Amino acid sequence: MKQVIAFVKEHVLVVVFCGTIIAALAGGWFASAGFNETVRLKAEEQARRFGELEGAEKGSITIAFPGSAEPFNAKGVINEAVVKQYGQVINVIAEDATKIQQAALARNLNGRDPYDPKSEIAEFLPRINDKQAAKVRYAAQKFVAAQYAKLLADVHAGTAPSVTEITKRLEGARLNFINQDLRKNDAASLSAEEKLKLEQKLASDRIGLLESSAMGVSFFCDPIDLSIPTEAAAKALDFEKPAQIAAYEQTLFDWQWRFWVTEDILRGLYAANQDGAKELVPELRAPVKHLISLTIAPMGKSGGASEEGSASENASSGEAAAFGAAPESPEGAATPTPTATVRAGLGSPQVDPAAEAARDYSKSFTGRTSNTVYDVRQVTLVFVAETAAIPAVLNALSRENFMTILDMEVVPADPFAAARKGFAYGVEPVSTVTLDIETIWFREWTAFFMPESVRGLLGVTTITAESAEASGETTGS
Repeated sequence: MKQVIAFVKEHVLVVVFCGTIIAALAGGWFASAGFNETVRLKAEEQARRFGELEGAEKGSITIAFPGSAEPFNAKGVINEAVVKQYGQVINVIAEDATKIQQAALARNLNGRDPYDPKSEIAEFLPRINDKQAAKVRYAAQKFVAAQYAKLLADVHAGTAPSVTEITKRLEGARLNFINQDLRKNDAASLSAEEKLKLEQKLASDRIGLLESSAMGVSFFCDPIDLSIPTEAAAKALDFEKPAQIAAYEQTLFDWQWRFWVTEDILRGLYAANQDGAKELVPELRAPVKHLISLTIAPMGKSGGASEEGSASENASSGEAAAFGAAPESPEGAATPTPTATVRAGLGSPQVDPAAEAARDYSKSFTGRTSNTVYDVRQVTLVFVAETAAIPAVLNALSRENFMTILDMEVVPADPFAAARKGFAYGVEPVSTVTLDIETIWFREWTAFFMPESVRGLLGVTTITAESAEASGETTGS
């Protein structure tokens, strides 16, 4: 032992290095084992992540776009480039949607400008001053009647000569033929041959008279068949009691609304007859011959928000509100403004054109019913048209505005029976057509002119000062 100790003392460094070597060998084995485990775990984690990346690369992503029923599927992963491109596509979709909405609104306005602050009716709708109610009803009736007169002139609609007028003119022709051509005093002195000549003369004159009246019009339309409001109808309106004011307001507004519906129908028929021609196409050569009747369902019915109908259900049709210049959108489409409503003292209507319009297919095959976006007014139109040209007439009506043909009935018309009543339909076969038409009216502009009772009837919410303050909006006083 002493020798060992002496050796260690003499060779301390050798002993220390030898111990270090032995310790390193033993410790290195244990350390390498731990290091290998860490490397193994990191390698496995990296392999797993590579597997996930490879799976994502081979997988697919689903992207939903507004207005698209089916989502878009693509291979790859969502990255910054994809997100940026998605944002660009969404912006384009939003811009297109705005343009479409503006175009649809302009189409529904159909050339009408219902924002003229100079219009006398604009002073009374949507709110009617109770103290002026007696005056307003007559002013509205005269304004409506004038608009109908202008419309009938614009579409070159006319009436056939009455039976009394035809009889009077033929009687004059008969006497003149007997006295001047046959040189006789009366019909009793005519021979059989002369009587035959007289009959042929009167038949020819009658046909000439009917054809002459038909050459100056696009189609026949008697104003009485449009139920234009009369002074008597205005006088019959009651407004002394609060309950009567509601019916009064509804009637005046319905006059306006019915006129708008009638205007689109008549302009559609006129467009069918003209077919792009600049000069008047006379009724004898035109597809549409005679408008027999036009019936408009009352507010709240035919898919309306209320099935009870309005107090103006039996009111005559017409127009009782403002026309004028609307502000232009960036794309040139007219857009509504609450100016008239605020000036008239009634809060702006709460209308969201982006809201979903629910469908109810129990009402019609279109499923459209009045909702927070638009109202539906159904029309029954009866007219006589050239049978072969009926499809062209239907197309012209559909092009005029948002109108859809729901149902149609076609029966042969008797031109000889019509001729006995003063109507000449030409030489082509004709039919009597009955159409059920669905018309759409965007509340984005119509609601601004609805009186309070009409808004209540149709379920339109008015923005009050309290609700505007709560939502951060402002209204005029």
